[in-house]
Amino acid sequence: MNLILKTQEPQVDFASDFVRHTLARALARALCIFAATKSIDLGTEDLVAASIKLEYPAIIEHGDFATNTALAFAKKLGCAPQVLARTLVEDSSFKELLLKVQAKAEVAGPGFINFKLPQSFFNETVHEIVSKSEN
Repeated sequence: MNLILKTQEPQVDFASDFVRHTLARALARALCIFAATKSIDLGTEDLVAASIKLEYPAIIEHGDFATNTALAFAKKLGCAPQVLARTLVEDSSFKELLLKVQAKAEVAGPGFINFKLPQSFFNETVHEIVSKSEN
């Protein structure tokens, strides 16, 4: 059993990294669009995405991933972090991505964004891991 778990870890990390990368790219796009409305150049979406940190929340009820992106960019963009967080999660391309993966985003506290993934995401990931380990 331990051997199976060890072979599964990179696959779970891959799924987690994929989700993080996808969310970071969507946040970066929304940030760049918002910055452009204020005539502020944040650089390329790739550079912005690379600076976005998505982490596991300390409290599981807060979701599957959390980011302080709005707190980090608010001063540069000249707005309150909570306003920026709300702007990001309400961006149409960002909302479209969330709908595709059936994820939910919510603004919390002074401007954190918490993400909750559907149980189906985890079910499919576990199913994929088990299928690959059986081959």
